[in-house]
Amino acid sequence: MEQEFQISRMSNEQISLLIPLYQAAFKRTYTEKYLAKKFDTSMFGKSNWGFVAKNENGEAIAFYAIFANVMHVDGKRITVAQSADTMTHPQYQGKGLFVTLAKKTFELALQDGCDLIFGFPNGNSLPGFVKKLNWINHANMLEFTIKINTIPVLPFLSKLGFGTQVFKKIVNQFLKPIALNELSKSNLIIDSQLNGQVRDEHFFKYKKYGKNFITSINRKQVWLKLDHRLIIGDIEKVNELELHQILYHLKKLCFAVGINKIIIQTTPNIYINSYLKTFPNIQVKDTIPFCYLNGTSVEVNKIGFTSLDWDTF
Repeated sequence: MEQEFQISRMSNEQISLLIPLYQAAFKRTYTEKYLAKKFDTSMFGKSNWGFVAKNENGEAIAFYAIFANVMHVDGKRITVAQSADTMTHPQYQGKGLFVTLAKKTFELALQDGCDLIFGFPNGNSLPGFVKKLNWINHANMLEFTIKINTIPVLPFLSKLGFGTQVFKKIVNQFLKPIALNELSKSNLIIDSQLNGQVRDEHFFKYKKYGKNFITSINRKQVWLKLDHRLIIGDIEKVNELELHQILYHLKKLCFAVGINKIIIQTTPNIYINSYLKTFPNIQVKDTIPFCYLNGTSVEVNKIGFTSLDWDTF
């Protein structure tokens, strides 16, 4: 690593430095308030597992972080972390910053009691994780897509950079968000008899940094998110008929307000996958992989995920 770069552990005071880096690397603008909520994983016992590289002017030029969480594994609660928000300024790519920061982050987390580091890298990032960081590509997520023949108002407004909050208010007129004290103990991970991230009140509160909410449809709780489509992140225990009724309900709503796509993403071992495959005209394909850092003692075959587990949900 060239001496011109200063590397330091992530801290709350450095969050503001990341805002121009997000813009340069991803063309995305985030507020300091949003990032502060996303990075605050103190409710899970750990926080600020990550490193920032700065140039001679003190500007952030690369960043790597993993986000702490808690997972149920065979009846025990363990500390885990999801890899996310890996970025390097375009002017500083090819200098080994990604690998350097990642290795320092992994070392820090493992020494600090993390039992499993996992992630869902896209096609561009996957080779680097596998070849340079000793990650194992375990299994691809499944993506189920229900297309709605409607005027795509939400996708159009999303491309212009606005519209989601307005749509969320409209959708909430039909799908009332539930309160924390109403949160069900049933979810896709538990009901599939799998290990997974603990979906308790801490998880519920942490996830509120995003544009998601839980509602009740036909007396079943459903966790939803709006971006340019409607994403189902989790759902209370259902049989095949109950699931289909919920999907028909959401299709009617999406048609009425101009949302042209419903998405459900799961690992292959989630029980509702067989129900989804029987829903009329649903499309299914392999999508991004679930990967993890080699050397863990956790049995990954028994772990389940949905898109709710992603840091972007």
